[in-house]
Amino acid sequence: MTTATLEIKEVETQSLTQHEAVVNIQLSDAEIQRRVDSIKSTWTAADRRERRIEAGERFHHLMEALFAGAA
Repeated sequence: MTTATLEIKEVETQSLTQHEAVVNIQLSDAEIQRRVDSIKSTWTAADRRERRIEAGERFHHLMEALFAGAA
């Protein structure tokens, strides 16, 4: 899996565009799931493995951040 970096200006523009799409288009849960499945079907086994590892690391960091104040 490759990671692309964007300049802050580009990220802000992209973020606004995505937000506008969400506001203007109401998608059903079934349509969202169909689109997700379509995207995931193009992933290789290596892509899935890398994404799973990355998601696990993000979850671990989230749990550390949430429970750091409680300890």
